[in-house]
Amino acid sequence: MNLLATILDKDKCIGPNFLDWRQKLRVVLNSERIDYVLDNEPPKPLADEATAEERQTHKKWEDDELKVRSYIKASSSSQLLEQYEKMNSSSDIMNHLQELYDESSLTVSYEVTRNFSE
Repeated sequence: MNLLATILDKDKCIGPNFLDWRQKLRVVLNSERIDYVLDNEPPKPLADEATAEERQTHKKWEDDELKVRSYIKASSSSQLLEQYEKMNSSSDIMNHLQELYDESSLTVSYEVTRNFSE
């Protein structure tokens, strides 16, 4: 286990602390060189005639995606885990959290609500 991952044990994502938690998550993922999973599109499904190198690259992505998703889930509150249950990728989970808790999303939400009530 990555010793840096202990920082995620101490500060689980509970929602309002999303921005701080995301920074710590990135530190852990960067240290394992798997943060690319959150920043890039998943590979396309393999064709039957895929080369060994393509298969290896695809397998690495799947393994790294599982690891990232596991870090996210292991460092989240029980309430948030319930929301992730039907999400199949780490990117889906992070997008969901960003929509809920990112400051820019909250500002937009506030502005829409404020404009609507005027």
